[in-house]
This record gives sequence, structure tokens and C-alpha cells, in this order.
Amino acid sequence: MIKPKLKLTRRPHRRGPGRGAPQYRADLRHRWELSTYALPVSVTTEVRLTKFETWVKRKLIDVQTANGWSMADVAQHTPGVSSDTIYAWRRGDWKKAGKPGPEKVIAFCEGLGLDSMEAFKILGWTGRTIKRPVATRHPLANELDEILLNPNVDKEEKHLLEAMVSRLLAPFRKPPRK
Repeated sequence: MIKPKLKLTRRPHRRGPGRGAPQYRADLRHRWELSTYALPVSVTTEVRLTKFETWVKRKLIDVQTANGWSMADVAQHTPGVSSDTIYAWRRGDWKKAGKPGPEKVIAFCEGLGLDSMEAFKILGWTGRTIKRPVATRHPLANELDEILLNPNVDKEEKHLLEAMVSRLLAPFRKPPRK
């Protein structure tokens, strides 16, 4: 935020009749006025939200042009953030979407491959520690790891198991970025 300097200016009280040159009154030789001076004040929430809105617009345009995505594609790649929320963030409609929360900002940034710390700085969350939920592993994933890491299991069986799991997971994978 740029802080304007304290500036004093001299202005004439009134111009002379038809002369064009400034004339000063005897009792009011110089009239001094104080220009607007901004004290170092913290940035308000509204300013941060406006900056976040601008950042979201810019990032959405960047991601859409880079990948050729529509807004539906963007919403599909950001699980945990509804398309209505993304539209509201883009418009700056905080009454509809509410103020952005850390979980949704992280999900939005991770889904689009953006740096979430940039959004956190804009929103003024740099000093906060954001706790992310710990993902619990499915018991079958643990069992699969045991089989694939076991040296006694034949390499051919491991390869067949990897190929089968890869085919099963193919519909759930994100498409590669261009």
C-alpha cells in the first residue's frame, strides 16, 4: 500500500475580478490545507477479498487458456469446491459463497496446480497454521503394499497385479496437462 506524504499547499483565497492573477486578502495571507494523509493501517477484509477476487479471475483465465478448459472442467478438477462457489469467487459475491475458507482455497489451488501460499498471502493468512485433515488409508491399500513390497512374491505376479490395479484406477485419474 502506497502511503501519500504529508503535503502542504498554498492556495489563493479568491481571484481578482477579471484579472486572472491570484490576489490574497490581508487577513488571510496564505491559506494552508492538509492533503489526505494515510496512516499505516492494516488492510481491511474487503480489500483482501477484492484482491482475492481479482487473483481468482486471473488464475481462472490462465488455467482455462493453458488447458483449453471450460468452467465445467475447472469445477471437475477442483473437488471440494462447487462450481457455484467458483463462480461466486470470480464475481466477488461473498454473500452467496461466504468468505473463502482454508480448506476450499487449498482444494481450489491443488486442483488447478496453483500455489496456495499465494492465495493465503492475499487473504492475510500467512501467520496462521492451517491444519489439513489426515487421510486414512484403506485396508486394501495396505494389503496391496504388503504384496507388492514382499520379496517372496514372484515378479510376474506383481506385474499382473500392478497392471490390473492400473486398469481399475484409469477412470479416476486426472487427464495429463498439456
